[in-house]
Amino acid sequence: MAYMNQELKQIIAANLKPVLAKYNVKGSLRVDHSEIILTLRQGKLNLQNDWTNPKLNGQIWTDLYYNRYCHEFWSGQSFNFFEEAKAALKSAGYYDNSNIMTDYHDVAYYYNIDIENYKYIGD
Repeated sequence: MAYMNQELKQIIAANLKPVLAKYNVKGSLRVDHSEIILTLRQGKLNLQNDWTNPKLNGQIWTDLYYNRYCHEFWSGQSFNFFEEAKAALKSAGYYDNSNIMTDYHDVAYYYNIDIENYKYIGD
């Protein structure tokens, strides 16, 4: 059963801090039941320029949470940032033994990155 708490959040925060500093991005973590959510506030990473998914029929990048299904939506530095942030979010004993074919869900916890209110502050 998915589970997230403040102790796991502290582990993730320690691993996430250097990633945010490397890409000059400000964000905050919060626990919501069985999920850890990284909310990106602002930074010098231009997410909009690196958005690459035309398949969403007009849905703009800010309408999305970044999660395990959307890493291919970005390119360049944004892609690299999301890969490193995802690794940090999964650094507190994350596992996923789910089997979608049998409707079996076994995951340590869920993670998302909220980019809805992210502001690009330029170089």
